[in-house]
Amino acid sequence: MMKKASLVLAIILLIGFANFRIGVIPANAELEPILNTFTTVMESKTTDWDTEIGGPFVIYDAGLYKMWHLAVSQPWPGRRVIAYAESNDGITWFNKQVVHGPTGISYHNSRSPWVAKEGGTYRMWHSDYYEWVAGEWSAYIAHMTSSDGVSWPAFMSADDQKVLSAQGQDGVPQGDGYLIVHACVIHEPSGYVMWYTVGDVHVPGGGYKVWRATSTDGITWTNRQLSLPYVPDTWEDSVWHASVVKEDDGTYTMFYAASYGTAWTSSIGMAKSSDGITWTDRRQILTASDLGVNVLFYDVDPYHFKDLDGKRYLYISYSDNSDGKTKIGRIQLRVVVPPIVSATPDVNPDTLNLKSNGEFVTAYIELPAGYNVADIDLSTVKLEGIPAITDPKYSFVTDPSQYLVDHDGDGIMERMVKFDRATLRDTLTGMIDVDSGVKFYELTLKVTGEVAGIPFEGTDTITVIKK
Repeated sequence: MMKKASLVLAIILLIGFANFRIGVIPANAELEPILNTFTTVMESKTTDWDTEIGGPFVIYDAGLYKMWHLAVSQPWPGRRVIAYAESNDGITWFNKQVVHGPTGISYHNSRSPWVAKEGGTYRMWHSDYYEWVAGEWSAYIAHMTSSDGVSWPAFMSADDQKVLSAQGQDGVPQGDGYLIVHACVIHEPSGYVMWYTVGDVHVPGGGYKVWRATSTDGITWTNRQLSLPYVPDTWEDSVWHASVVKEDDGTYTMFYAASYGTAWTSSIGMAKSSDGITWTDRRQILTASDLGVNVLFYDVDPYHFKDLDGKRYLYISYSDNSDGKTKIGRIQLRVVVPPIVSATPDVNPDTLNLKSNGEFVTAYIELPAGYNVADIDLSTVKLEGIPAITDPKYSFVTDPSQYLVDHDGDGIMERMVKFDRATLRDTLTGMIDVDSGVKFYELTLKVTGEVAGIPFEGTDTITVIKK
């Protein structure tokens, strides 16, 4: 996507994405595209209304794969509509038709479909254009229903209901400015959650970012807040088109488009979150050059889909420089579990009397060559499941000169961490036979955590004196 909001109407093809609960994957696992599985599934210029196509949204329903996507006819400003197609395999598509949008060439347009089937009713959140916000023409999110997923209310009719407008935060970087597009919606036990793309308005050098809102009915939205900010002067100069997946372990995975400078340098990113609000582990997973010299990512529009056999895919939009067509492709994802780093912890004291009343137990964590103990994430470190002390009131938490040490004098730095002694004492009491006559126990304790996002673990044996 172009970074400048004023150029967006001419180039955005922002399309909504489905969000499905998927099978549990290990917490430290990464998803990555399998490059040799990339295949084209749909091309433009097959009818008089699809000079361009983009942003697929796919579900499997009633024995068929069903796709809603953007279609554009020329000349500018063209006719921008939501189209529909069906498939037996998710690759070859038929029954193509326009299902929503203006009837002729117009600056008014419709795009960004996201469809959920609830009972026998299809619900679609999508973007309609336009309204006046903060001195700019702006898109907004609309909602409508259908009994068959094909017949929808007339474009901008009363039943094509506006449900979310940009807030017009003028001159606010990372703000909810204008041109709100791409409603990505999932249904949580507590209600609906939407991630949407919105542009800065009147912010020099401003970009696009992802905001979040909640609703009890999918119509009235509140609790709007920034969720995935852009990062200036990086590959995430603008971020948009979030496709959020609620994993079965309760965490969230987001696939999104990103660009630096212009949309021709767009790529696909992935991030993780424990709450769907704050995102970490942001990384670039696919660029156009990964797929071939003729592939261009303009509005790349990634959409995550899990097939019936459990395989996971991204459907993406791209331009083919060899024939001038815009196309929709599909690429399979695989789960990659990084190896666990073998750590060498030294738990102190070496002998722990369960009658003692000290405040802390200390562990010194040494890592193998190639890993820096300064990169250990303290919030992830645990001793037999007990979290490390992270309260910043302690200088051993905040002062590197205290927690980065060479405790054993071997020339290799360790990360010093502390644990609550009383909590550990209770845990160790459950690991021994309190009714036996044995007084001394040799217990092997496990220390776990993450270094630079990679899990580590190691064990140390201490002597425990029973009460």
